[in-house]
Amino acid sequence: MKRHALKRYTVRLLTALTAAAAGVSVLPAVRAAAATETVVAGIYGDLNGDQKIDLPDVRLMQAFLNGDLPAFGETDPKYADIDHSGTVNAADFTLLKRLILTDAQPEIVYQEIEVSDPPLMDPPIAVLNPSLPSAGTARVLMFAVGFSDCQIQDGYSADRIYEMTFGPENPNERSYPMESINAYYERASYGRLHLDGDVYICNLSNEIDNYIGDREMLVDAVLETMDQELDYSRYDADADGRIDTMILALPKAAAGRDHNNDGTEDWWPSSNGYFGRRIFDGMKPGNNIIGAWDLNDRAGFTSTWAHELGHAMGLPDYYKYELNGDEGYYGMNGSTGWDLMDDAYGDLSAFSKLMLGWYREDEVQVYTHGTQTFTLQSSQHAPGCILIPRTAVQNPSDAMSNLYSEFFLIEYNTADRNNAGFFSGGSRYPLFQKPGVRVLHCDAELWNGYWGKELKWNNYGMMYDSSNQRQRVIRTAMENQDYVTAGKSVSFEQYPEFAWYDTSGYRSIDPNIIIHVDSIRDGICTVTISEKS
Repeated sequence: MKRHALKRYTVRLLTALTAAAAGVSVLPAVRAAAATETVVAGIYGDLNGDQKIDLPDVRLMQAFLNGDLPAFGETDPKYADIDHSGTVNAADFTLLKRLILTDAQPEIVYQEIEVSDPPLMDPPIAVLNPSLPSAGTARVLMFAVGFSDCQIQDGYSADRIYEMTFGPENPNERSYPMESINAYYERASYGRLHLDGDVYICNLSNEIDNYIGDREMLVDAVLETMDQELDYSRYDADADGRIDTMILALPKAAAGRDHNNDGTEDWWPSSNGYFGRRIFDGMKPGNNIIGAWDLNDRAGFTSTWAHELGHAMGLPDYYKYELNGDEGYYGMNGSTGWDLMDDAYGDLSAFSKLMLGWYREDEVQVYTHGTQTFTLQSSQHAPGCILIPRTAVQNPSDAMSNLYSEFFLIEYNTADRNNAGFFSGGSRYPLFQKPGVRVLHCDAELWNGYWGKELKWNNYGMMYDSSNQRQRVIRTAMENQDYVTAGKSVSFEQYPEFAWYDTSGYRSIDPNIIIHVDSIRDGICTVTISEKS
């Protein structure tokens, strides 16, 4: 995880501009009730339930009146009482024959039934075997760890830290939209990921420097100290014998230490696997998130662990690991570049949400050929994006089955909810001025890297390009640009960086399409994509 100096923030900060999001959708992120469908419950005179009134129904009525038929099978007998007299008699028989002979409109009874939503797509990121499930309910185990020479800040009980970590949404909290990890992810996932967990205080008798350079020793010490109190199997949602994810939140006093005087902080927040051999309650530690942060900085505390939990779910960092002149660490440039996995602030991008499986397949619209027009709601309010595969497809499902590839994603973003602002020096600032469309250039190719299967162009991989010019997992398609607003277009001629990668990994191949933002009105964005003539 990175944190930028204030100099970085001033590049994106638009002084005196508000974060008011004109045209924000007022639709809820997720339906409050299940979807319903109106269906035919029955038709008066339809005695065999085939939703027709014909000769077989007459024969059933006659058999019933003659005493040869005690009931009408599974059909509700009330539909034989055509005149609603309370009994089935010759008058109903007459009405039934009249319906057939006159072709009159029968009385139809309708009812509303609940209809299940199509299932969420399988999360593509799951192929990397992340430790924390990205959909459904996941439990996280957090320890606030104190040491003999480095104590937890006064006034912070386990209950208070729990509220900061797993508390409910509260737009009135000063640190909104980083009021809690749970609230952030509920909004980001459209209610499709529910994070809960437990927070415990663990005080170790050793000094903190005993654990520098040995994360496994620290993990073992904490789990051994708390072993009698906890059942670690409660934190294994996927039943793989590992504690899914554990956070060790170290005291503020540990932040900024540089034991080796090499410019590297000892306890900078990071997410790593466990390489020790200890077993606790039959469980092996899985992903361990360890770092120090000031509990008084609630927004920073929350965004720190939210970012690291993104790693636990399989997402890589989107920022650069090496500096080049004054470029800074950020990998997604410009006002459109905000993303939790780049800046530790801002909503997760459509790419992240796609990889984490927070969309249904019908919520991902696929451009195939020719001229097509699409509509989008704000990605902060409702799930949806447009996918442009590099390899042309005839059937959209073909693109959805090949997401480990190069593609563009289009999303409509507004400056509210998880995009409501970022914090620096205790103050909140707007992320960007106007809502609009951003185009993301994604390359989710897989290969076998240092530790097994990984995203080929991730920052930890052996193919990492420190110049930031060649392939990356994700970048903005038009760098250092504002959002595309109504009436504006995107093409290779306007933005030479809006291009596919060539065989050397540079952006040079014209996609041969034009993206035009037709309108942004009443919370709906209309986008037309066309082939160039």
